[in-house]
Amino acid sequence: MRRIYCFFILLLGIVGCSNDDKVDFDISISEKDISFKPIAGGAVMYYKLPNDSDIYTIRVSYKDNFGNEIVREGSYLCDSLVLDGFTEACSNVPASVSLLNLEERKSTPLNIFFDTKDAVPVAFFKGADVSPCWDGFQLTYGPQEKGTGYAHVFYVGMNPHTQKQDTLLVKTFPILQRGDTLTFTLQQQQDMNTVVVRTEDFRGYKVKQQVWENVEAYKMEQMASSDFEFLDPLKLNMEDETHAVGVKYLFDGDKKGERRLGISGDKYYTFLSKPDAVGKYWIIDLKEGKIPASVRLYGMLFVNSWTWIWNYQYVNKLPNEVTVYGSNDKDDATSWKKIGYFYQSPEARGENDKWAYRCNLYPQITEVQDLNEKQPAYLNVEIGVSSDRYRYLKLEVNSVFKNTVYGDLNLNNYVSFHELEVFVKKE
Repeated sequence: MRRIYCFFILLLGIVGCSNDDKVDFDISISEKDISFKPIAGGAVMYYKLPNDSDIYTIRVSYKDNFGNEIVREGSYLCDSLVLDGFTEACSNVPASVSLLNLEERKSTPLNIFFDTKDAVPVAFFKGADVSPCWDGFQLTYGPQEKGTGYAHVFYVGMNPHTQKQDTLLVKTFPILQRGDTLTFTLQQQQDMNTVVVRTEDFRGYKVKQQVWENVEAYKMEQMASSDFEFLDPLKLNMEDETHAVGVKYLFDGDKKGERRLGISGDKYYTFLSKPDAVGKYWIIDLKEGKIPASVRLYGMLFVNSWTWIWNYQYVNKLPNEVTVYGSNDKDDATSWKKIGYFYQSPEARGENDKWAYRCNLYPQITEVQDLNEKQPAYLNVEIGVSSDRYRYLKLEVNSVFKNTVYGDLNLNNYVSFHELEVFVKKE
């Protein structure tokens, strides 16, 4: 098929060259002064113009992948031209090169041939893969050569407007040169998904399509707190009933700070570590081998002031970097495998960059109705889809946020999070 296409391009090029304008400029360029380098979607033509003051422009004419006549021009100010407009790699694409003077009188054309590489929208599929993910699927593609293109991701589901099966668009994105991994959580939950990916070039031409069928969607469920145990092997937990601080508040169902709303005095109804807990860990015992999906840590919204050892600062005790490890033998230090990681800059300040942004967002929430209307704030340590089962999860808080406004007063490296949830594969 590719040979037929190249022959077609060659034929068009010969016809195009035969229709050149009448020659009336007797200076020409030698083939030895022209060279080509194939690139994604075309080629770079390097040239050396003759040393003649009458020469104003070099002109290259060829037909692109879709039969369009393309003209590229250069001068002494540069030494190369990009010949683009191609999709799949092709050999011996014909072109015509002429020199023009200021009056646009043209020299005898030089017929040349060049090779191209696959354009980004085609090369994209050589490293692309769709794999199962929690409640959806994951698309991964590898590094690309410099170029442009877009990808459109669809899945087959029920069209809500027609109530008929349809190919539904979930995302359009520019193809990145560095490659990327994208995760898609679908509104329509299915045991198996059919995923369609289409690409187009920067001019809007549809280039290629690939279909992945029977992509399993792993379903997750939250574990009841009574079904796992939060272990503290390093004795980090602070238990202080006078200030309502302790491990039991991680599992009381208060995700936003309902219990502390309107309370006067130093009662916090939350979890806080002892000093020097940053960089340390806790262990979650799932009681039996499970396929973990995620660990979620909540922060309390701004419902009250923070005195006592908090030094009026709460967010600088919340994690910005967390690692989760899995093992089936908690006493074997060599058995732990890194399975999940979360990171945000410790100096992050924007709402889109800092999960704990609303935990310190003024004005203070003082009414139950206002609190009910707010969404909880949490970080989610996602664990990739795998068939590996683990009984134990190690939760390591690598670092906490910094207070970039008033100076950081978490000198004793306290760690706090308000609620903890564990999600596993639904079985």
